[in-house]
Amino acid sequence: MGVTSRAYTDEWVYRVTNALAWGYDWLHEQLDEVERQRVCASLLARTRDIAEHAILNAKIHLFLSIGTQS
Repeated sequence: MGVTSRAYTDEWVYRVTNALAWGYDWLHEQLDEVERQRVCASLLARTRDIAEHAILNAKIHLFLSIGTQS
């Protein structure tokens, strides 16, 4: 995934993923089916990378449940 991957620098992966999502939404009508599939595949790969890190490594889901307990 290169220099914008989470493994290389987690700051950029969030920005790239956000930009892919916004760009896909804004340009959807302008993209042909092959381009849409390419963007979706990239977005899915980046999102999985972020989710894997957040859930398996950072264990962020454990912190979310703390605030809901009385």
